[in-house]
Parts: sequence; structure tokens; C-alpha cells
Amino acid sequence: MNPFTGRPVELGLRSGADVEVLSGLSTDDLIIVKGANNLLPNQAVETITPVKKS
Repeated sequence: MNPFTGRPVELGLRSGADVEVLSGLSTDDLIIVKGANNLLPNQAVETITPVKKS
């Protein structure tokens, strides 16, 4: 389990389900795509293997 740590990101263009992230993330960061509104700081979250988009 990993602790949840929220931080601001700057978003750019959106197209359907795709969103451009302009700043605030590194290439090795894991992101929460669903249910983040219910998380508390440092709450344990289970990670899954990221799917690489080709």
C-alpha cells in the first residue's frame, strides 16, 4: 500500500477522455483516476500496474 499525497497539477487541452498535463507530474508518478475526491491525506491506497498507452 502507498500513502495518498495530493498536489496541484496544471491541465491543458482536453479531448474526450484524454487530458493534457502541463505541469505538476513526473514521468514515474502514479495517478488516481477514479475516486480521489474521497481520499484523505496519507490514506493508504493500493496501486496497480499502469497501462502504457501506445
